[in-house]
Amino acid sequence: MNWKKVFFIINFNPLKAPQFFLCVFTLLLIFSLSLFSCASMGSKKIYVYTSLEKDLSDDLLRAFAVWHKNVSLVFVQKDVESIQRGIIFKHDRRADIIFSEDLYPLESALAPYASPNFKNIDVSLGDDKMDGKPKWSAISGYGYVLLMNKKKMEETSLTLPETMEDLAKESFKKKIIMPDFEKTESGYVILSSLLYEKDMKEGFRLLKKITLNEPYFFTSQKKGFQDFSQGEGVVILLKDFFAREASLGKEDLSVVSPKDMPAVTLEMLALVKKNKIKEGAKVFYDWMLSDEAFKILGKHRSFVNYLKEDKKEDKEASEMMVKLPYLKWMSLNRNLILKEWELRTHFKEESF
Repeated sequence: MNWKKVFFIINFNPLKAPQFFLCVFTLLLIFSLSLFSCASMGSKKIYVYTSLEKDLSDDLLRAFAVWHKNVSLVFVQKDVESIQRGIIFKHDRRADIIFSEDLYPLESALAPYASPNFKNIDVSLGDDKMDGKPKWSAISGYGYVLLMNKKKMEETSLTLPETMEDLAKESFKKKIIMPDFEKTESGYVILSSLLYEKDMKEGFRLLKKITLNEPYFFTSQKKGFQDFSQGEGVVILLKDFFAREASLGKEDLSVVSPKDMPAVTLEMLALVKKNKIKEGAKVFYDWMLSDEAFKILGKHRSFVNYLKEDKKEDKEASEMMVKLPYLKWMSLNRNLILKEWELRTHFKEESF
């Protein structure tokens, strides 16, 4: 070892070693620029929290990347309750945008925003405006239908059901597949819609009769449909877009919209309130109200809040507008309704 060199490094004379300072300065500069670059790259990532199915999210992600290559999107798939809990209790601060069902409980955590593309939608399908800046806007949605195996129904001499009341008939005992009322968002929407459409007493009575028919409750729509396809039950309650896609080209399957069930789900878009909202988040919000995004949504959903070129009032949007009071009631009374349902299911039918 050359001890002279070691001694020089420890006890150097700055006047004799200007190159040392130059080297240190260069290294510090490179390190600082690297940190700045990493921070800049991180700030370009836009986190979209969504409860939508992955194939729709993937289609949106691919299409957005074509138009905006400088904005990096990250879709975070979660169920509605997990999104709400994470935002309300601030467990997860990454979310920049939410595209999900039921944003009513989150309104205090959302940022008002007036998109230049509001001209493409019916803005009345949104929350109460603040100077023309809604905190959320509904841009797509769907209803719920009955998908039936006509061949099996004929074999068992069953009449095609047209209402939820029909499913309460004893002839449908152990022949119904439906989403769990307490463990799935779809199940809760169906439960609450029947209570809203009828009075609470009659709604609970009907629901109790249906459960006495011992339906097979599922917590995963795909799993429920898979079991239906393999011979479980004769009728299944599904999201309308899923049921219609599943029945395409299959003569033995039939789709019916129950006349006495107004259940709908609206999918809402919103910016999360932050000290500084990323410009990329606004870019994605605006793009979601564009022609390109609505073309994709139209392939996956039975309803899109898209005003056609003639700008005439969209009949479907008007019909959905009527549902807004129900959707807000359903959201704000969730805990009360589920608690009441839990209590009532322990009583005998005569108690209703």
